[in-house]
Amino acid sequence: MSKMLTFTLAFCMLTACQRPEQKHSATQARDPNLPQMKKIEIERPEQADSLIQAGVDVIVVEGTYVIARVAQTDIAALEDSQLNSVDAEESDFVQRLIKISGHNREHLTEFAEMGLDIWEVQADTVLAQAFDKHISQLRQNGLSVKIIARDIRNYAKKLAAEQ
Repeated sequence: MSKMLTFTLAFCMLTACQRPEQKHSATQARDPNLPQMKKIEIERPEQADSLIQAGVDVIVVEGTYVIARVAQTDIAALEDSQLNSVDAEESDFVQRLIKISGHNREHLTEFAEMGLDIWEVQADTVLAQAFDKHISQLRQNGLSVKIIARDIRNYAKKLAAEQ
């Protein structure tokens, strides 16, 4: 019974962290008014900080890249910059498993509205999966955030393999 529950939990984690695919056929043009999700190569973490300070909507910060929502009006400037960028792929969107402390019941609605996938709520902690953007927002709001796993997909695979 416990093996089945753990397998089910691991399967749910794998499927929950998947981003719905956005497919564009060769004949289907992108809406020119919608922002694009870009994978931008970085060499140093300070480059990610600089992008955030410049107002870029950075969603994920990994060692060698960031994923950012880039407005159509900023695409040309990004292409002209010295940063290499390509369209982001689903596998680039890395979520973290986090433990949030210092919350109250009112925060739960806020967590859900900001897009956190809440797994467990206890009296003094919340276990959830989130992008780096959300982790920064939580910390700016004075909440304590501990990263349990840096990549939720790898964590789920590890759990499944242990069974």
